[in-house]
Amino acid sequence: MLKTLIGRNILFLVTVLLLGQLLAGALTVAFVLRPQAHRAAEVIANIVNDISAVYADLPPEAQAGLVERFNHSPTMQLRSVDQGPPTAIGRPTLLERAFMRGLVEQLDGQEDVVWQVDDRNRIWLELTLGDTPYWFTLTATRLRSPLTTLAVTLSVAFVLALAGGLFMQRLVDRPLRRLSQDVDRIDGPVPSDLIAEQGPVEIASVARSFNRMVGRLIEAEADRSLMLAGVSHDLRTPLAKLRLSLAIMEKDCDAELVATSNRQIDEMDSMLGQFIDFARGFEAEELEIVELEPFLRDILANLIDQPRPTLTVKTRLTVLARPIALRRAVINLLANAQSHGASPIALDARRDADTIVIAVSDAGPGIADEAWPNLLRPFARADEARSSPGTGLGLAIVNRIAKAHGGTMRCVQMDGRCIVEIRLPIRCS
Repeated sequence: MLKTLIGRNILFLVTVLLLGQLLAGALTVAFVLRPQAHRAAEVIANIVNDISAVYADLPPEAQAGLVERFNHSPTMQLRSVDQGPPTAIGRPTLLERAFMRGLVEQLDGQEDVVWQVDDRNRIWLELTLGDTPYWFTLTATRLRSPLTTLAVTLSVAFVLALAGGLFMQRLVDRPLRRLSQDVDRIDGPVPSDLIAEQGPVEIASVARSFNRMVGRLIEAEADRSLMLAGVSHDLRTPLAKLRLSLAIMEKDCDAELVATSNRQIDEMDSMLGQFIDFARGFEAEELEIVELEPFLRDILANLIDQPRPTLTVKTRLTVLARPIALRRAVINLLANAQSHGASPIALDARRDADTIVIAVSDAGPGIADEAWPNLLRPFARADEARSSPGTGLGLAIVNRIAKAHGGTMRCVQMDGRCIVEIRLPIRCS
């Protein structure tokens, strides 16, 4: 979650809100509730002091009448200590403790005041009125602690602020998601469409920058296509003339020399084709439904080099693919097996769970696991293949074609055979 921008923003928002609520609660307790508790304690202390002074000046009969009148009040109660203290079941809150400490400090002639909370959450104090000790309360039933009320209020405020913050975050995140979707919508080797320059100024600025980059890529693609067309024309035309010259000279020259020259020309033409294939890419080719058995059989029928591979397709398989690109991939794998592998060479296609597998296997020495990733890089070649003709682009082209189809390429060693597979997702079939 912390790897995403929205996750980090939510964590930051929650942290800031919690710290803000804690600070607000602490400031409220320190500068609002505690001073109020001390002022209330001062008022109650003055009342108790006045009652104690009046009570001390009254005769016993009047004292009893005063106590009786107090006990009819809904907020004030006096209970003789002979009746026993009220049942203490509640626990005073922090603010009530502060209130009691302030009250005890301001009571006149009261020492070692005992206080507790009864089953109705009223605070009782053991005070001396005149010379007579009493249990005394001047507080209404406590409905809810001020700290509890503050905590509930802050919690509600936190939830509302968090909901509002998340809503605002979604509004901010929506243009980013739309920008990401627009970028993902663009397909092909070079983006062919522009994205909407909408949303906040920052997002619109990113979109404009992306669109300018798209424009530069389109220009670069056009220049690359023009260059490739020029290379193809400028190099293959002399090769064709050279081939024609060799054909004319064939009667007067050594036949073996002419054959060697023709092979060199074929090799140069093949290398040039691989360079152009790798530079041009395959993503622009349209997808078609390809039936694999006749498709692969046609590839084998047009192979010239030896040894000849065998073909195995156990069931009727079709795949949604770019036919020219897929043909090039299979031909490159077969050529690689013919050049660097050993007989027998096999070509097979099968369905494996959620993938279509096209595999070329041979009985050669295989490829070491640590060398395989390097061979997928352009112009990389195994040590034993450096002396043989080639460009080092064959496997790189196959890997690029597999990725263009949303698939993968891998090499495995099994039963003494080297197997190179192209695995295409079943969703393409």
